[in-house]
Amino acid sequence: MISRPRRALLVAGLVVVLLALGTLPASAVRPVRVSYFGDSVAFTYVFGVTEAGTAAFESGALVMVPGSARMGCPVARYARGHPGGFNPEGDTDPACDWSRDVTWEGDPVPGFTHVVQTNPTDIAVLMYCGWDTAQKRIPTGPGTWDTEFRTIGDPAFDAYLQRELVGMADALFAGGARVVAFATCGSLRSPKTGEPIPANEGIGKWMDLLRHQPEIDPRVAVIDFGAWLDQQEIPLANRPDGVHFSAVGARLAADDYLDQQILALARAAG
Repeated sequence: MISRPRRALLVAGLVVVLLALGTLPASAVRPVRVSYFGDSVAFTYVFGVTEAGTAAFESGALVMVPGSARMGCPVARYARGHPGGFNPEGDTDPACDWSRDVTWEGDPVPGFTHVVQTNPTDIAVLMYCGWDTAQKRIPTGPGTWDTEFRTIGDPAFDAYLQRELVGMADALFAGGARVVAFATCGSLRSPKTGEPIPANEGIGKWMDLLRHQPEIDPRVAVIDFGAWLDQQEIPLANRPDGVHFSAVGARLAADDYLDQQILALARAAG
């Protein structure tokens, strides 16, 4: 099970993102409302742009509304990880269930539909990076799991992940989101050298699956943030541990790429 300090950090991170710190200036044209959902990569990105600002937020073209980033949470709510892996057996917290409102450690954790109903958004951006790449057993029914550990690339596991992604989109559209966009993630890098690390094979398969999700669910969009990141020479200071963003790194990524993609999706949606 997850330790109490990590549990406290997850809830604290969720609360910070749900508060969407600060009020950004308005423009004569109604700004595009954007919210972010995902794991700790989404959390550090949101925290970074909240702290450092971005050109689109400062001009009033974009305004951030509360989303939900949950540290340590995968897309696949009920798959069980391999003992000894970084997402061990039984280690899926109730707070990771994006499909419904839960109470966890005494704290209310709203599901994605509730978040968007309470905080109307135009563009819901989802960033999920590493937690679905471990070996897992997929659920076969309430409280039961497949006997075989599977990873991305296994047809049964891929189909399960695709269904979970459709369910996430269903939850966000049900809340009133106009556009749902999955953002791919960049390669994991060594915090010492900045070079890609071996775990990237799994990350690459996960990102490829995400890129093809519109073929399964034509309602959704994909922002290939990961491909753009991998083409950049990003100083280690901008992703200090090789995964998560610093405030400076988040602002640069937003100004140079991600905010432009979000605004383009808003224009296409009309």
